[in-house]
Amino acid sequence: DRTPVSVALMHRFVPVLEDLTGVPLLPALVEHILLFRLAGWHTDTGHAVPSVKAVAYLEEVDEHSGALRVLPGSQRLDERVLVDLLHSQVFRDDDTYEAAIAAVPAHVVATRPGDVIVFDEHLWHASHGGRNRHQWSACLVLDPSTAEEELSVRQFLASQFGDHDDIDYDPTHYPVYGRGVREDCPPRWYPQLERLGAVEAATVEQCGATLK
Repeated sequence: DRTPVSVALMHRFVPVLEDLTGVPLLPALVEHILLFRLAGWHTDTGHAVPSVKAVAYLEEVDEHSGALRVLPGSQRLDERVLVDLLHSQVFRDDDTYEAAIAAVPAHVVATRPGDVIVFDEHLWHASHGGRNRHQWSACLVLDPSTAEEELSVRQFLASQFGDHDDIDYDPTHYPVYGRGVREDCPPRWYPQLERLGAVEAATVEQCGATLK
C-alpha cells in the first residue's frame, strides 16, 4: 500500500468521528490535495444524508494564507437563503470576487501541522489568500441501516465519482479503494462500500479516464 499514513489516520479518526456524530460511518473519499487558490462559499454535499469531513493542512495557514473560513451553524439553515445571500452578486473581476469572499463575517480556522478540523459537510465554508498548500481530507458518510438510508447513501456515493475524460490523480498507484481499504481497515468497510456501489463507481471513473 502506497498510503499507509492515510490508512492509519482513518483508523485513528473514524471512531472519534463516530462518537461525535453518534452514527456509524463509512469512508466515502480520502484524498491529498494541492490547493493553489481561493475557494468561494460552498458546501461539500447537496445530499440530506449525514456526512462529515476531517481536514488537515500540512503547512501552517491563517486568514492571510488560505485557512478554512466557516459560517458556524450554517448547516442548520435553509440552503436557499444562503445561496441567495452568498451567490446573488455579480462581480466585475477576480479582485471584487475575492474581496466579497473575505468580507463575509466568518470564523477563520487557523491551523498548524498536526491540527485536524472536523465539520459537517453541509456547513458553508470558503478560503481566501495564500497560494500552494497541501491538504489531507477524509469524507465519511452514514453507514446505512434502513432501506431509506441505503438509497440516500447510494446516491451520495455515486455523486463522488463521474464519467470524466480526465482525472487529477494516478489511479494505478493511488486507487480510491486500494489495498489499504480492502485489507487494513475494519472488515465491514470494503464489503459495504462494494455492496453500496461505491467500488464499482470508482472503478468506472478510474478505468474510463486519463490522468491530466
